[in-house]
Amino acid sequence: MPEMRKRLREGLNHLWNHRIFSVLLLLSVTVLLMSYLVTAKNLLIIIDGDESYVIETYADDTREALDETGIKVRSIDTISLPKAQFENGVSTVTIDRTYAITVNAGNNIAQVRTEGEPVGDVLARIGVVVGANDQVTPALTSYTSPGMTISVVHIDYAETTQTEEIAYTSKRVANSKLNKGSEKVAQAGVKGVKTQTYQVTLRNGVEASRVLKTEAVTTQPVEEIIEYGTYVKPTPKPTPKPTAQPAAGSSNGGTPSSGGVTNNGNGGGKQYSSKYKQGSGIIDDKGGTLTLPDGTVLHYSKALDMKATAYTSQGQPSNAVTALGTKTRVGVCAVDPRVIPLKTRLYIVGPNGSWVYGYARAEDVGGAVKGYIVDVFFPTQKQVNNFGRRSCTVYVLK
Repeated sequence: MPEMRKRLREGLNHLWNHRIFSVLLLLSVTVLLMSYLVTAKNLLIIIDGDESYVIETYADDTREALDETGIKVRSIDTISLPKAQFENGVSTVTIDRTYAITVNAGNNIAQVRTEGEPVGDVLARIGVVVGANDQVTPALTSYTSPGMTISVVHIDYAETTQTEEIAYTSKRVANSKLNKGSEKVAQAGVKGVKTQTYQVTLRNGVEASRVLKTEAVTTQPVEEIIEYGTYVKPTPKPTPKPTAQPAAGSSNGGTPSSGGVTNNGNGGGKQYSSKYKQGSGIIDDKGGTLTLPDGTVLHYSKALDMKATAYTSQGQPSNAVTALGTKTRVGVCAVDPRVIPLKTRLYIVGPNGSWVYGYARAEDVGGAVKGYIVDVFFPTQKQVNNFGRRSCTVYVLK
């Protein structure tokens, strides 16, 4: 009986002690649970470029939690904070460390974000091909910086050929067969052509400069020739009526005169002989001496076989003044200065002394007086008409 009571007492004590332990354990768990609920950690998810982090934090403010991580954020970085407070214990922060730059490639402008990479890498990343001659600013090896503009100018070279006209020259030529005051184009002028080859520099497809490489005349210009007339048509001159003028000492001889024609009535040959036919009264000894019927001896340098024509100022005022500026008068004649120089003293007679004009002075020229022609002056048109055109011998006096 006493033994049984002892065991019962021990059993009750053990049960009591175990019950106290359970109560204490339950109280401890309750306290811990309440503490966790009050001070539970938040989760901060950080996306930093290509890196991601998950941080446990007791902070309730997202920015405060980010600052506690010690992650450096620069002034140029962009931080995305969707919510200032944690929501259900979780918040996400994105850090964008890139910045915007401008790329102008061949006048194509684009905005690009980068993070301090070389210029060449940026261009390659966006697909800009840089040629060997292209100009890139800044250099391909330079690193980007915020607000930078990268310029790419594409440089190309090309050859181009063009033609250019060459102006022709013009000259005027006298034509003695063309009436004075008229003109004609004897040869039309034609422009020439020259071919030029240039090297052209293109900047972004637009011509910036060109340099002449070669130039060659492919078609020569043709000179224009204009002929102007110098011919003056002479007035027709009929054969004059013979007028006999007996010379002293000779029934048939002619008297030397100036300004009148003496017909010696002997007829004339085409050429004079060493002596005129008897009765002419004029003796040419072919030695540079001419003896007139009155005994006057003239010395001459040469004798010329020529054709004689006549002109007057009657009704033709333009003939009133000679080429030397003197007044036209009997004893004046027009010559070709290439044959007989102006101011030369002359003595003019028909072949074999068949007629005599006499003394004359070369003071005038004429459009139709070319070569071996002498144009003698008469006061009236009637005399001119009577004279016509004759063969003559012209003595150039010393």
